[in-house]
Amino acid sequence: MDLSGKQEVFTTSWLANNEVITYYLDQDNCLSSIKIVQNLFNDIFKFNYHNYTFYIYNLSNFYSIFIIDTLTRGDCKVKPIIKEDGP
Repeated sequence: MDLSGKQEVFTTSWLANNEVITYYLDQDNCLSSIKIVQNLFNDIFKFNYHNYTFYIYNLSNFYSIFIIDTLTRGDCKVKPIIKEDGP
């Protein structure tokens, strides 16, 4: 949470080919939640991960707000797949 009470992403990571990439708030010009998520997706998209599946932990409860907000600000075409298994 920032000084104004707004929730922010503090850190995020991804794993592929046994390599973990982690981003932290205030590291490498990541001065906001949007920038952290942008860096994460920019790195995923610039490497060759064709036919890979990426899973996002806790997407339905918290992180989806930050991810969808960030992706819809750019040139990404967002097409969600929603699994209906709840009440």
